[in-house]
Amino acid sequence: FLLEKGVASIVATDPVETNANLARAAFEGSGKVEVRHVAFGDNSVLAEDVGAALGCPATLASLRRTRFGAFGVAECRTLDVLETEFPEQAPVIPSLDALRGVPQCAVDGRTAWEVAVGRKGALRSLPAVSEEERMALLAPDGALLAIVESEGARWRLARVLYPQAADLYRPQAEC
Repeated sequence: FLLEKGVASIVATDPVETNANLARAAFEGSGKVEVRHVAFGDNSVLAEDVGAALGCPATLASLRRTRFGAFGVAECRTLDVLETEFPEQAPVIPSLDALRGVPQCAVDGRTAWEVAVGRKGALRSLPAVSEEERMALLAPDGALLAIVESEGARWRLARVLYPQAADLYRPQAEC
């Protein structure tokens, strides 16, 4: 259900603010509602909230991403351009470049081994969590070891990307 009088443009950074503005725009009958916001969940929920405010079903008519992490629209290429410029294989962005907006933390060999084998205790040696965020862990050789995510006041291992670290940094048995 879309009203056709005009477009209400809403900018918000959290779901509570966005949903309140959507409901207000819907009740005022200002027309189609355009929402620009920082991603914070399921976009279809925004449409559901407008429908709830109007007392009827609503749906997301279109979605245009203008940013994904540190990557903006200016860095995007259409499939036609990729097929023309790279007919054999599309370019691959190195992992650390793809994570350029994510804080990084270099770890020692022992920690790299513990992370690679999935030992959660290794995450206690990382810098304290300051807010909800992600962090890239770098092995001693500079390779991307893993991604950790905050979970409350602790780090949680989200993905190990360098399992070879389990062999490379295996602690040596003491004699």
